[in-house]
Amino acid sequence: MGLSLSFPILEHLSPDGLSNISEDLDCFENAPNLHSVATNSSMDTVEKSAVTWHRLNLMDVCATRNDNLDVLRQFPALTILKRWRYWSTFEPSTIPLAKLQSFTFIDCKNVQECEMLENIRWFQRSLIWPQNAFNAFISRLSCKLTTLSLSIVTISDLDLVSALRLLPSLTSFSTEDLENAEGGSPITSHFISSMHSSSPAPLLPKLLSLSIKLFGTSFDDTAFVSVISSRWMPGYSVGIDCLRSLVLCFSEREIDKEVYKPLWDLDRQGMRVFIAGINYKGQ
Repeated sequence: MGLSLSFPILEHLSPDGLSNISEDLDCFENAPNLHSVATNSSMDTVEKSAVTWHRLNLMDVCATRNDNLDVLRQFPALTILKRWRYWSTFEPSTIPLAKLQSFTFIDCKNVQECEMLENIRWFQRSLIWPQNAFNAFISRLSCKLTTLSLSIVTISDLDLVSALRLLPSLTSFSTEDLENAEGGSPITSHFISSMHSSSPAPLLPKLLSLSIKLFGTSFDDTAFVSVISSRWMPGYSVGIDCLRSLVLCFSEREIDKEVYKPLWDLDRQGMRVFIAGINYKGQ
């Protein structure tokens, strides 16, 4: 494709399987309304194209081991960033993403298969949560994240709590198929209790929407019900916002309807509550 083409109304670009991503993207240089790009290529090669990216507000890319996140300087208008597979290194400088609101971090070998929840358990896990790199990334942001989504990540409950301590501005948090290095889920009793409104420093005080999707059978149902109940209209003196939406899904265990009855009562009072297990399709 030549460089003389014009795309005056193009808003979203999703190139896949291109042989030379930088040169192939060059033909979209004249696309004044382009604001969203999703590709299986890396952020670095996207940045090297002739396209002007300063208007881009959504980017979904497949990172490589050699990517350096300082390339984000070329994307100052980003509000949504999705990274796949690998974590990157940093130069010792601030990343000026003043408008970033949503950050999704997924480790997956096949993006299309990753969209199928029932296939996720068969992936070979390659990502161990990079706590130091994540801390460095957050410390260099000049914005407050409101949305965080983690999928197919191996992380301990302690590291998960530590990471969320850095993000008190989150209003939406979702997890899907997280796993401890030793097996099991990092959504442990310790993690759950850290979110209780009565704890000394409740995790995610601004949280409005929570979504947890789990494999495995171990889960502290009673403690979880207590935490969610404590986040419903906790009162201004507590300094915690009212949780408005809950999604809790189990793919390998049943739901004890009696234990979760208090949460369905909250649904009738105004909270959006969806809970599902192998014996129950949700409410």
